[in-house]
Amino acid sequence: MWYTQVKMKTPDLTKILKGYENKWVAIAPDYRKIVGSGKTLRAAQREALRQGFKEPILTKVFPFNQGYIPIFK
Repeated sequence: MWYTQVKMKTPDLTKILKGYENKWVAIAPDYRKIVGSGKTLRAAQREALRQGFKEPILTKVFPFNQGYIPIFK
């Protein structure tokens, strides 16, 4: 089997996500800053669009003192 191995560094988001617990956030594509946030996904996306980010990374920030395990059926 032939393939190319690409080594990517996993971004450490702990510093930039502080203060956004229980909110939706829009992260810049380079993972360096939060470009939008809000109680809803749409609010975070709108704020990012206003700043000129057409395709931000959108995610929900869960409480830091709890674990999260997604369950698929």
